[in-house]
Amino acid sequence: MDKKIVAVVAAVIVVAAAGIGAFALLGNNGGDKDNNYTFTKAGEELIGGTFDSIIIDASVGDGEVLLKNVKILKDLIVRGGGSHSIKLTGCELKGTVSVEKVSGEAPRILAEGTHIASIIANSDVILEASKDSSFADVVSEGKTVTVQGNETKVGKISITDGILAMKDSSVITSLIAKSTEGNNVKISLGENSTIDSASIDGSLSVDGKGDISKVEVNNGSLKVGGDAKVREVEVNGNVALDLAEDSTEQVSISNPILPLNV
Repeated sequence: MDKKIVAVVAAVIVVAAAGIGAFALLGNNGGDKDNNYTFTKAGEELIGGTFDSIIIDASVGDGEVLLKNVKILKDLIVRGGGSHSIKLTGCELKGTVSVEKVSGEAPRILAEGTHIASIIANSDVILEASKDSSFADVVSEGKTVTVQGNETKVGKISITDGILAMKDSSVITSLIAKSTEGNNVKISLGENSTIDSASIDGSLSVDGKGDISKVEVNNGSLKVGGDAKVREVEVNGNVALDLAEDSTEQVSISNPILPLNV
């Protein structure tokens, strides 16, 4: 083969190889050999692609990151991000979102066109969603979960020894609250926020201006203050009730213990 032809062919191979390398870098920036992706700085954006797991590293601090049209086959692990959002737009999540940020602001998970099946809040978290998005199941122990936004809906939230803060017109279908000895669960209801049903095993205090349709109390205590409304209270077992005037419409009591203020 002519030396000139050989040189040209070699040059084409080099350019092609460089092009493939650039494509891999753009299509999977931050990825590793196991097809995982790690956000390492604030302001990063990941658009498109399918990944096993994605980590938002602590190095992101309280910054914002964007995931758009991304498919996650396993878990999204949140160790960084702040109140200005971890934004999930048009994403598909097959696994769990695990929130485990050690310090700084509570990260806000903002879902737009994204349904999240499971969130485990090992640290404080803020949840917000558009009307075409939802959070199906949220679990938290000893942390503060804030649910905000006029279109945010949570299917079920289970809280042990923690705080639930609801804002705007957010809605929770089912709340399961549990407290261990010497602790309690606190709920702050925004003016237009609602909880369809709540089940309590232990001690629960409710304040604010929102509305709970029905609360079932199993062996513990329920305190309702402020302008919060609990439409119906059902008591099972030994329960202490402290209900502000006009805070309830119907109370079904089988075996209460003192103090009782209904």
